[in-house]
Amino acid sequence: MKVSNEELIAKNIMLAFRENSVFLGDACVYSSYLTKQLLQEKLNLKAKLVAGTVNFSPADIGLAYMWDPPREFHMWTKLGLKIIDIAVIDVPMRDDFNPKYLNSHYIKDKMFPLVWDKNPPFKYTKVKNGVKQIESPVDSEIYKKLYKHTSDLIDEELKNNIC
Repeated sequence: MKVSNEELIAKNIMLAFRENSVFLGDACVYSSYLTKQLLQEKLNLKAKLVAGTVNFSPADIGLAYMWDPPREFHMWTKLGLKIIDIAVIDVPMRDDFNPKYLNSHYIKDKMFPLVWDKNPPFKYTKVKNGVKQIESPVDSEIYKKLYKHTSDLIDEELKNNIC
């Protein structure tokens, strides 16, 4: 059974983070770079990195990550008109998340929904040249480990789906 691009990339990134004990909710830069790189290398899809702010107010959650790098910011991937934000799923588990917002209908099992959509439930605002202001993780050992693990998971799934 063929899986969607969303399922192939997102679920394997999430699995690699969990299996390597890296908290996804604090790693938007890592997950965004992985998403972009894996979309290109595994599916020949050209995505872009975007950095800026995310505001959860449209989901009745009084939380936002504003533009104040390196202390506070957010990063995501764009594929055409779609915003892809895998790290957002674990935001409700961050220390700075107010538990009173866990009643929001957007939160299931202490997780936000994966964002892979033209019309996400949150407000994303790009900062011009924002990505250039954020340090790339690609040379870090943890990024390399996450990339290898995710890449291997995807290759295995592609192999099993083709046969």
